Amino acid sequence: MNKFENMDKLSPNNNCLFSLSKLEALTDGDKEAIGHFNTVFLQETVAKDLPLIRKYFADRDFQQMRKYAHKMKSSIELYCIVDIIPVIRELEKLATNEPDIDRMNSMLVNVENTLHTVREQMSQLV
Repeated sequence: MNKFENMDKLSPNNNCLFSLSKLEALTDGDKEAIGHFNTVFLQETVAKDLPLIRKYFADRDFQQMRKYAHKMKSSIELYCIVDIIPVIRELEKLATNEPDIDRMNSMLVNVENTLHTVREQMSQLV
């Protein structure tokens, strides 16, 4: 039994912040494969990478922050989390160029809040 067997509950009308459409196309709708991707996303991007990008921001280690923003960007785009796609791209750019600390912090809070909501929405699929 796939732990994400209730993925059919996901519809564009339920205020969901993410979409599985790219994953469905990538996996030819294989629910087991999609479930694996979801688990990796939750365990890696949300549980590990998100706290690391916050840590690197706090440490003002913009090189590492840029690296993790770049890494997270792929997952955010794969899950079509449109509310923060431009935000994570801008964070990566700001970390590469001249950092605007206040702006970056605000953007990071947006990414954190959005990904926490996505995590909650994904957990409802279990």
